Amino acid sequence: MRGGTPGPAVAAPEGRGAAAGLVPENLLAPVAVRDLLLAKIRPLEPRPVRRREAAGLVLAEPVSAPVDLPRFANSAMDGFALRGRHRPGSRPARRRPLPARPFAGPPRPGTAVAITPGAVVPGGADAVVPVEAVETDGDTVVVDRPVEPGRHARAGGEDVAAGTLVLGPGQLSAAAALGREHVVAHPRPW
Repeated sequence: MRGGTPGPAVAAPEGRGAAAGLVPENLLAPVAVRDLLLAKIRPLEPRPVRRREAAGLVLAEPVSAPVDLPRFANSAMDGFALRGRHRPGSRPARRRPLPARPFAGPPRPGTAVAITPGAVVPGGADAVVPVEAVETDGDTVVVDRPVEPGRHARAGGEDVAAGTLVLGPGQLSAAAALGREHVVAHPRPW
């Protein structure tokens, strides 16, 4: 009803209408009703919410990465860090760095550094050979095929570069990886 007053009623075609009753001539089509309702609906004011409570909400501001993810070049495999373009052969192995304790200094040319997944790739090394692809004999590692630079080594910022807007369905997981405890989101209306 437009203007708040009912319009004149007209007879419905035979067999239609409530008990062959009357249908107002100013009845709106469902699409028009939807458009009128949508024109009046506004999102609730955004507010900070804990990231864990934000699932299903619409973010009200972009989330950008303050740092590179991963934050440093790291190993994707359990194995040995080397300099890329290695020729097959034997090389001395160095101690295994842990994710919290990187290898001190760059490895010497022709050496391999034992490494675990997620550990910092030592400076100067640019590839990781999986432990399954080498033979070990005490402190010696035997690599039986050439190794290309970048193999099994994730570069710093490979997933997300600092300053990049984090968008899409992975927003909350990316916010978690960035260490964001809160995001700004529109709350549910109920």
